[in-house]
Amino acid sequence: MALPKINPLKTKSWGDLKNHFDEIKSYTISHFFDNDSNRFESFSIKFGDLLLDYSKNRISDKTLKIFSEKLINIHTQNQ
Repeated sequence: MALPKINPLKTKSWGDLKNHFDEIKSYTISHFFDNDSNRFESFSIKFGDLLLDYSKNRISDKTLKIFSEKLINIHTQNQ
């Protein structure tokens, strides 16, 4: 299944992510850890011996929600 040819910079999704970034851009990584004692568990995945730790990125639960909503929209439009 091929994804549609879309310029992401011209989508509403990109605007949503840009607005969200503007909301959190002043936060440090320490801020995220200080406000979420389970951040590592929430923002990492382990596959056998492979650990993908994305907790040290400037993302939040809202960031992931925006991404997942947009991926669902792309998937739905492509069916």
